[in-house]
Amino acid sequence: MAEKVYRRASAVEETTVGERAVLYHSGSGAAVVLNPTASLLWKRLETPADAGTLSRLLHERFPDIELERLRSDTLAAPRPEPGCPGLQALPAEAQTSNGASAFRIVGYYSLQSAMTIDSNNVPFSKLTHINLYFLNPDSSGKFTQDLSALVPFIRTAHGENVKVLASIAGGGKHPYYTGLLKDDSRAMLINNLLSIVLQYDLDGIDVDLEGSDIDENYEKFVVDLATSLHQHKKLITAAVAIFYKEDYTDKALAQYDFMNVMSYDHTGPWAPEKPGPHSTYEQAEEDLAYFKMVRGIPKEKLTLGVPFYGYGFGPDLTTPAISMDYGEITSQFPAAELTDQLDIQGGRVMYYNGIPTIKKKTLLAKKEASGIMIWQLSGDAPGAKSLLNVINEVAVEK
Repeated sequence: MAEKVYRRASAVEETTVGERAVLYHSGSGAAVVLNPTASLLWKRLETPADAGTLSRLLHERFPDIELERLRSDTLAAPRPEPGCPGLQALPAEAQTSNGASAFRIVGYYSLQSAMTIDSNNVPFSKLTHINLYFLNPDSSGKFTQDLSALVPFIRTAHGENVKVLASIAGGGKHPYYTGLLKDDSRAMLINNLLSIVLQYDLDGIDVDLEGSDIDENYEKFVVDLATSLHQHKKLITAAVAIFYKEDYTDKALAQYDFMNVMSYDHTGPWAPEKPGPHSTYEQAEEDLAYFKMVRGIPKEKLTLGVPFYGYGFGPDLTTPAISMDYGEITSQFPAAELTDQLDIQGGRVMYYNGIPTIKKKTLLAKKEASGIMIWQLSGDAPGAKSLLNVINEVAVEK
């Protein structure tokens, strides 16, 4: 059974996601994701003239392979159109960025730091978006924190043509969201968020609900929040991860102006029995492939998340793992910026992303997505060791 049919402007090629073959079709820009059985058979087909013909030939040649019943415009139209889940026309904002390139560079930055640290020390010129983490309500849905100290930061960012969003929730459990997303509280929460956005001239809200925080009311919340923000020409974005793929509905994902794919934390201190890299290039390829090929999200709505930190494991599987910012790693260990892992004191091995991998991931993001997301900016190193500098250099290369 073909599990998904979606559109992509691409040359003819074959690739795989797990055991599934993905057939890209020239002209129509269509693709079909096949199960393992169908993947073994597809090469017997001649290249069909269009996506509709591809569908028909699959039915005729392999009647036991039933294609998913989808709308005819999904099979035939080579360009995204409004109303097709996950394939909406791209909003105008997402086609522009800081400077001449449409490549987004999104950095997460501490909300507290934005209110207390001199904004002249923030690398606005190297960013297109800043997500301030985290803005969360109390259990009643009210935001009681005085945010007036954010005003100079936001003004400076706007002066540099950088958009500033407030990110809600964050990794870990936030039990109060379970109640706030329900029908009797959702509108109040959204109104409170919108009031903050308008009061402080923020550019939107970034939704970072993860794990058990993504419940049966997630879709309703995202739909209603997107409606409210878009009415005021504000953005709604999200931090998403393949770990929670079963929890995202197509309708929910379709609401976002763009999504930051958290391609890191594939292991970590919570799993000392699984030592090793937590954010490889290969994992980045797989994470982007899932959201593009399986969920049908166009590259213009995806940014690739990279870590400015690492995890150290060992010397044995029962030893608690540790975490270090990239800046800490490179300041303590000579030439650490040139590799992705090193032996450190105590018999541990530290795994992170150095300059070569960040370069490769930025090139991948230029080809398969539309930007890079960074968790988080304060983890960087200065000068020639800076990963943000590397991202900028690769981003502007032709």
